[in-house]
Amino acid sequence: MKFIKGFLPAMLAFAVLTANAAGTVTGTVTSTDGKPLKGVYVSDGLKIVKTDSKGKYKIKSDKKDGTVFVITPTGYVAPSKDGFQPGFWALLDKDNKKTETHDFVLQPENQDNFTVMFPTDIHIINESERDDLYKFENIMLPGIKRIAADYSKNGPMYAMNLGDTSHDVFWYANDMKLDKVIKYLAEKEFPAMVYSVPGNHDNDGAITGDNVDERAAWLYRQVLGPAQYSVNIGNTHWVMLDNILYRNDPPAKASEVGIKGNRKYDIGFTPEQIEWMKADIALVPDSMEIFIGCHAPLVFNRKHGTLLTDPTQLDQLNEIYNRFDKVTIVSGHAHRNLYQHKEKYPRFEQYVFLATSGCIWNTQPGCQVLGGDGSDGGIWLAQFGKDKTGNIEFRSYLPGNNMFRAYDLNEVGHYYKLDNVLAFQREYYPDRVNYADPEFTNKVMVNFWCDREGLTLEMLQNGKPLKVTKVDNLEDPLYNISYYAPAVLKERAYKKSHDNIGNAHMYIAQASDATSPVEVRVRDSKGNIVCSETVIRPKSFDRNAR
Repeated sequence: MKFIKGFLPAMLAFAVLTANAAGTVTGTVTSTDGKPLKGVYVSDGLKIVKTDSKGKYKIKSDKKDGTVFVITPTGYVAPSKDGFQPGFWALLDKDNKKTETHDFVLQPENQDNFTVMFPTDIHIINESERDDLYKFENIMLPGIKRIAADYSKNGPMYAMNLGDTSHDVFWYANDMKLDKVIKYLAEKEFPAMVYSVPGNHDNDGAITGDNVDERAAWLYRQVLGPAQYSVNIGNTHWVMLDNILYRNDPPAKASEVGIKGNRKYDIGFTPEQIEWMKADIALVPDSMEIFIGCHAPLVFNRKHGTLLTDPTQLDQLNEIYNRFDKVTIVSGHAHRNLYQHKEKYPRFEQYVFLATSGCIWNTQPGCQVLGGDGSDGGIWLAQFGKDKTGNIEFRSYLPGNNMFRAYDLNEVGHYYKLDNVLAFQREYYPDRVNYADPEFTNKVMVNFWCDREGLTLEMLQNGKPLKVTKVDNLEDPLYNISYYAPAVLKERAYKKSHDNIGNAHMYIAQASDATSPVEVRVRDSKGNIVCSETVIRPKSFDRNAR
């Protein structure tokens, strides 16, 4: 979802200039007490300018990005205009040859200590079959509010929404366009001011033809603003980027009401975004922590490849941010949890987060809210401040706030052997893992969805360590019986992509017998136990397994 095309060279250290810019955008940036704010950066998504001593700015702009925004400085936040997001941006709604004025007011805020939460893939669709509004209002949102209230004791709370707030298929089928979704979230009092990036499903699937990437973004631009922007919070600098290049090639599926194309897209950045990033990062002090927020992961799959359509763009990003030893990338899109730190790009540390909704793609009615990797439904957060490290951590809105789920594979195998739905699934997918096979006898398996550098998982039987092996070709059995197997029974169709549903954070160990308890521990880098469970065997397995 980009609003501009073509190549725009960087002309100044702090500005990206367009040729033939015909219009002017002006305004004043003031504090809530009416005083002008000098030295605040303002951008139209191409140029970046600075306010003068009177708080005034002036941008010669062709308005191709369609918005103007303040790069909010540390210690300030823009008061909300809609009850959902900070009012740091304005829509450019006049002809590109005309002058228009947009003023901004910033409110001082103590950011010595603060928390950022990472909602993503909320997918509000108002679908009765999936019961998503009920789940959101009665399970997810109350849990998120409890979590936010807990963390807000330490300072202000912000949210970086990583896209797919809506779902294009249901814009027309259920009259649930993006603007209606945002209004719904505001009415339900989402518990933080939200900065957003667009996801692939936040585009208008009814738009096809020329410049579809720009034109399909019309509603996102009106409701949530710029395609690329940045914000400073405390000692952190957040670069928020749209990395969905929407194509929507015809024809559409006949079943998708109002949709005119196939909704396909590429993943990456336009040359203009690359140049804007260069200009933006040139203004950031070396001492700040850098975060990049985008919808689709940049480094993703289990083979440590990239999802970027043009893989060389990872090299471009590496060069742009070469002044910083560490750059943290946060993204959604995959509906699962994954941490990656590539040897080739050591400065980049990437977190992929599960869908906050956990309901549209995932579990069937009557089942627990699970991520696409079998993780408990929840949300990721990071605390910052003088006494906080900024480590990103998971909080579940399900009972127990678990970091993992442990399985007694003897009991899982028993379920797999006797369940008729799983027997039907194996007819379509004979190569899918069958936990009833003898090779899984007396084994304990752990889905460790908080797996990342600095944490170690261990298993002990009778106080003695077991050999723990990390595997990536075994699926989460709870997610299989809650989603995949029932889906096969309903659809009665084969999908090649479902032949082998591996998981990047599964651990397995061989116990010596079928009944001795196995203790599972997670230790941090200092050796402290941060989470543990004594698996009393036999441990039962069904759709309510915890």
